[in-house]
Amino acid sequence: MNFGAASFLWFLPLLSVPILIHLFEKKRAIVHAFAATEFVLKSIEKVKKKINLKSLLLLILRTAGILSIILIFAEWGRQSLPVSEKKEQKKDIVVVLDASASMQWVNGQGDLFSQAKKDARNFIEHLPASNRVSVVVFAKQLQSTDRPLSIDREQVLKAIDQSKVTFEGTNPQVAFQAVQSILDKSKVEPTQSPVEVHVFSDWTSNPWKDAQNILMQAVKPKQVPLKLIAHEIKRDPAVSEVALENFQWSAADLPAQRFQVDIKNLMLRNAPASALTFAIRPLSQDAPFTEIVRSENSLSPSEVKTIPFDFRSRSSGVEMGRLAITEKDALSFNNELYFLVSSPKRAKILIVDGEKDLNPFLSETFFLNKALTEGAEAEARFFVVNTSSQEIGQHVLSNYDVVVLANVNRLPQGKMIELRSFLESGGGVFVSLGDQINVEEFNKNFRNIFPIALRDVVAEEKGVGLRTLSFEKETQRIFGKSLSVSDLHLLEFVKIFKYFVFETQSFGKYKTLLSLSSGSPMLLWGNLGKGQFGIWASSLDREWNDFPVQTTFLPFMQTLLQSLSNSDALIDEMDLVVGEGKSIQSVRDVKVLKIINSEGQEVDKYSLDQVQGDGSVTLQSPTVPGVYWVNGIDQNGDVLTKTLLKVGVPPEENQADILSTADLLEMTQEKAVVRDDRGEASKQMLVSFEDRGSHIFYSFVPALLMALVMLLFLESWVSAR
Repeated sequence: MNFGAASFLWFLPLLSVPILIHLFEKKRAIVHAFAATEFVLKSIEKVKKKINLKSLLLLILRTAGILSIILIFAEWGRQSLPVSEKKEQKKDIVVVLDASASMQWVNGQGDLFSQAKKDARNFIEHLPASNRVSVVVFAKQLQSTDRPLSIDREQVLKAIDQSKVTFEGTNPQVAFQAVQSILDKSKVEPTQSPVEVHVFSDWTSNPWKDAQNILMQAVKPKQVPLKLIAHEIKRDPAVSEVALENFQWSAADLPAQRFQVDIKNLMLRNAPASALTFAIRPLSQDAPFTEIVRSENSLSPSEVKTIPFDFRSRSSGVEMGRLAITEKDALSFNNELYFLVSSPKRAKILIVDGEKDLNPFLSETFFLNKALTEGAEAEARFFVVNTSSQEIGQHVLSNYDVVVLANVNRLPQGKMIELRSFLESGGGVFVSLGDQINVEEFNKNFRNIFPIALRDVVAEEKGVGLRTLSFEKETQRIFGKSLSVSDLHLLEFVKIFKYFVFETQSFGKYKTLLSLSSGSPMLLWGNLGKGQFGIWASSLDREWNDFPVQTTFLPFMQTLLQSLSNSDALIDEMDLVVGEGKSIQSVRDVKVLKIINSEGQEVDKYSLDQVQGDGSVTLQSPTVPGVYWVNGIDQNGDVLTKTLLKVGVPPEENQADILSTADLLEMTQEKAVVRDDRGEASKQMLVSFEDRGSHIFYSFVPALLMALVMLLFLESWVSAR
């Protein structure tokens, strides 16, 4: 017979207890004088046999009950190794180290990842020399190689020492897939003792809440017995943690602006007063931030406060804004938010009328002038100069921010060259068409400037409507913060009676921002060099459409020309999280995309060779959160496009919710085992679960038998009394 714990067999002498009880329980008969006992004696003979049988059964049950308990604790049926062999019993152990962003949580003695590395190192150093060990370091991606199991501790300890915490999310599936790869490479036999997988993590709730199922899907527990042991790297509840969340514009009544942000206490105790500051700086990378507003906030446990900020810029153009919590806390990466603050400047507009009439009310540009000059706000935003296509030679285009060509069929040759240079240097050009346009002449004159060609004029007797602006990136950048939703929907009531149709095949890239209900493009948008241009397929007067008399004409044209007047106003914003990729559309003449950090250093580069078939480029986020610039560079090395890239940490890493010991117990459906891996006074709670098919005989069946025997034991004892 084999016993896993043969020392319990020393309790076998306890089997004599029920025998002694059986012997001493018999009482001597007391003789009483009684007449006519013959009848009673006959009755006693019948009952005596039943009493003896009950006593014998009771003895057997008592003995069997004690024997069952002894055999269960002695682990009857398991192979018992000598003590010397037990100490050298071979085990296979995989150490899994969580290097995700939440492990940067700072306690009083340092960050959690440093603690995890120290604990993992001490654990490995105290393992028997015969144990084979490997290590897996992971976050969203695998951070270490899936090295086979080995008794060589130097390589494993070196891998732990060299591992670094990341700003990525937590992906347990990657870790457990690496465990399976290690087992495959190490040729672990199914008959061996269970492989122990020791996970050192803070157990952030979202990624780990389904760890058991993730493990079972990634690894093959039926082929190799597996035991998961969870080492809790606990956070210090005395360290405060406050985060910024949910930044949004609550109002954009330019030039005054209002936005708001949530400040959240992630701890279950009061947070000390936190100073939330709002600061701005020019877009140049070496410019310092200037603090504008400071707000002091005290938060109760788990409280969220929405803090509004009112802002009126003291300068025009686009600036970078920053919201920051000044006090240090457990996680630093959720204490800052960056965004762009756009403040309008007074744009200089040159309006060139191709059909200048002596009567200003009949002029092609009458309604446009009204939109740009009437009212205090319009005067503060625009400085307008009017001229004609014959008199444009008197003006130097570089003195203006935007040139409007209203129904202009051609310009003097010198001005055509100057217009292209003006556009390439960053100027804005807006073109409207009309009855002065000759298709052949216009295409010939402007072919070297605009990447489109006119085909013919279409007349609609009843008029066709406009489609509501699609909220794509380009449209949002130009109209999103300045036009209300109601303004945009009012465009559907505009009627177009006459318009030009463009050739379907263009020789450059542009975007359709607005189209007719028939599908024909109405407003095209593109770029040449550093400049932007817009082309309106109809006129700006009432001859071809009723747009000038609609209420949305004024805000629409003001927003359009304001965007053309300032290339910085068209700077895009893009949000990524560490470890994420994003596809962006390439722009005409851009040959290289460079990612520049806040210190002006290039951290990544994408050439035209990486452009996909649909004209897009997939950008991989930098490995460190922060603010970056994605610059589009042309063949001359000039910056044509700029995108503010804000790189953050995955949301699940920015939380205080972790699995408690009770959660881990419920998840694994096993009892906790307190174990001291390092021989120190402080103990770690270890939670384990095994493949249920491996040792079911030694746990469930004996317990059931013992319970059954004990019930029979008690029942027999009561009946015997």
